[in-house]
Amino acid sequence: MVKDISGILAFAFIGLTAGLTNWSGLFFLPDIPVIQQYYPAVVLGIYLYIAGRYVAHLKAINHFLSLIILIVASSIGWRTSIEIGHAMGGPVPFVNAGAMGALAVALGWVIAWKIRSGILKLVVIVTLAGALGGGIFELVDTVFDDSEDIWVLILFCEWQTILFAGIAFAHQRKQNKT
Repeated sequence: MVKDISGILAFAFIGLTAGLTNWSGLFFLPDIPVIQQYYPAVVLGIYLYIAGRYVAHLKAINHFLSLIILIVASSIGWRTSIEIGHAMGGPVPFVNAGAMGALAVALGWVIAWKIRSGILKLVVIVTLAGALGGGIFELVDTVFDDSEDIWVLILFCEWQTILFAGIAFAHQRKQNKT
């Protein structure tokens, strides 16, 4: 379990590292549509697994299955955030996208690590963290609209950092053991 500010910072650092890894994929991975569409979710799922297993020390019956669940949840969140959340438009499309992506990740986290209590609180906190990340990116989008490489770097890094910090914060708020 994440027990203090150092745990939140460790999770945030893993989120930042995941964001940088995702951003670097733009330059190093082949320009094949299926790879470009799904590698960010696979990377996110792998880093979520690392954070859960090695920082929060969460237990799983089958760690390989937990990894797959996190990758699938991240993939659902990634595609849903783009195809539904951002596509909804409105005054804050990145808030919609951030919340939808985080909701899918939160549900995957609950399933992968067999969280049994405090589920609603965890899902709400993580979803709000995703919405916050989307809100911050709404502001960033107005500044860096013309520079795609910087735009993508900031999107991946800030949203994933806030998402991971939100997950750690949600675990601090739980009084049970998972």
